[in-house]
Amino acid sequence: MAVNACDTAQGRIWRMKMVRITLALFIMLMGTSCNELRPEKEAVVPLATKSPVAKAGHQSKPTSQPATKLSEEDSKLIVATIGERVITLGELERQLEEQPVYVRVRYNTLEKKKEFLDNVIRFELLAQEAIKRGYDKDPEVVFAMKQQMIKMLMAKDMESLVSMQDISEEDVARFYEENKQIYFKPEASRISAIVLNSKKKADTVLAKLKSDFEAEPRKRRQLFTSAVDQYTTDPMGRAKRGDLGFFTAEGKDPDTLKMLENPPAKEVREAAFKLEKINALSPVVSVGEQHHIVLLTNRRPEVSKSLSEVKRQIRNKLFRDEKDDARDRFIADLRTKADVKVHEDKLALLRDRAAKAELPGFKEVQRLKKDAAAKGLLEEPSPAKKDGSQ
Repeated sequence: MAVNACDTAQGRIWRMKMVRITLALFIMLMGTSCNELRPEKEAVVPLATKSPVAKAGHQSKPTSQPATKLSEEDSKLIVATIGERVITLGELERQLEEQPVYVRVRYNTLEKKKEFLDNVIRFELLAQEAIKRGYDKDPEVVFAMKQQMIKMLMAKDMESLVSMQDISEEDVARFYEENKQIYFKPEASRISAIVLNSKKKADTVLAKLKSDFEAEPRKRRQLFTSAVDQYTTDPMGRAKRGDLGFFTAEGKDPDTLKMLENPPAKEVREAAFKLEKINALSPVVSVGEQHHIVLLTNRRPEVSKSLSEVKRQIRNKLFRDEKDDARDRFIADLRTKADVKVHEDKLALLRDRAAKAELPGFKEVQRLKKDAAAKGLLEEPSPAKKDGSQ
């Protein structure tokens, strides 16, 4: 009895394995058929028939079709019918031509062509059965269809709203003139400075910095910053640790070309632009009763691009902007014609259940926090801090 029971159990396991293998093979076969075959792509009729979307003179891109090797008469020959659905020889040829080359070479013989046609029929049968069962009205299917329609609308009609020819030479030149700060940036320097009230003290600090720089050339920036903290008498400079930022020779912001509110003194700017190497020290620069030690920390070279150099770049940018504007105007017009009404008060009823889900480990952290507080390991915040007061 034990042997029979064992045999029965083993037989049951073996049968289950065979069922799984058969099912897997069936799924693989169906997957291969569905991957190799796609539903026939009907010829796309331009959407703008009565009221064109495109501007006058703009052409939509023609729909590309695979080159046929059949005569017009032969392409209309019927090779199969599925109820009212008719499959012509031309349609079958187009479906074959749409397959990758490595798939097409498998269907060179007549037997393989019959197999391909049989797969097309199976595809249509499944599609028709799906429609009978109402899957064509499923929200996911409808949404996917809308996505594809919008994609085609954007590719065929919306692309025709604007042409590169709409961007004139005057538009390009005007953009260049109005945005010269993009294409022209003067040379700019960035420095750190130590400000002292005594020339003698400044000479002493400069001599020490030079000595320190020679001893540790890789730490020039750190050494200078430490000297700023130790010696500078300028409160603003101390707060910024000596950094005066970028400026042009005229004391302008190199990005906006506007005068800085507090540019370095002319003498300091001139000393900065005379320095050739980064982390180089200037001689003591005296401005009235103040004496500056300047360290060059960065240098931006001049950028100057002529209109001819950036014309293509500007034209492409204006073209993209015009396309975006045309699309927005088109959608706004559709919105007006459709008489869209929005009831924002109903949005409050929409709640995300997952939004209140606790983060992983949140309860454990709270428990540990509570235990630590009970043991006096955590300091409770004062009432003043809880309400934000000092």
